[in-house]
Amino acid sequence: MSVAAFAGFDYVALGHLHGPQELDGPRLAYSGTPLPYSFSEEQHVKSVRIVELAADGSPSVEVVPLGVGRPLATLQGPIEELLTDPRHATATAARVRAILTDETLPLQAMARLRARFPFIAELRHEPPGVARANDVERHRQVRQARSPLELAGAFFADQQGRPASPEEAELLRAALAAAARGGER
Repeated sequence: MSVAAFAGFDYVALGHLHGPQELDGPRLAYSGTPLPYSFSEEQHVKSVRIVELAADGSPSVEVVPLGVGRPLATLQGPIEELLTDPRHATATAARVRAILTDETLPLQAMARLRARFPFIAELRHEPPGVARANDVERHRQVRQARSPLELAGAFFADQQGRPASPEEAELLRAALAAAARGGER
């Protein structure tokens, strides 16, 4: 919608966008959300707008920054570094997104991270050199999979950045066979 659609209005308070934005000076603005809703908002300065309209309708707007309570922090590196590096001490009170770069996902990674970062909210595993399929490629793989084993193999390759080794493929086959038998060994 064009800014011109709001001609004649003294002040227009818009909604939906999470980050504050002004479109026509202070007269036409999104206030943003008072709290962050995702890690994409980690760098947002949350605020409220106090608006006073003069007798002639001209707006006077004061933007008041808000403390967001628990801040957001994204930490990236091998798990041992995240658990021990003093540079991450300030994140212990934050809502944390941890991006682990270990070659393999460490056992009990979330529980171990929670011991240092009690408010951890998200864990990602992004080992170096692993190219994951994009959404279009992932959907193509799912549609083309002719069996549960092919689907499991595609998932494994996407997560590990390589096809399953013969030993890993055999473990996938055995797991799927056990599931088909109802978990019996």
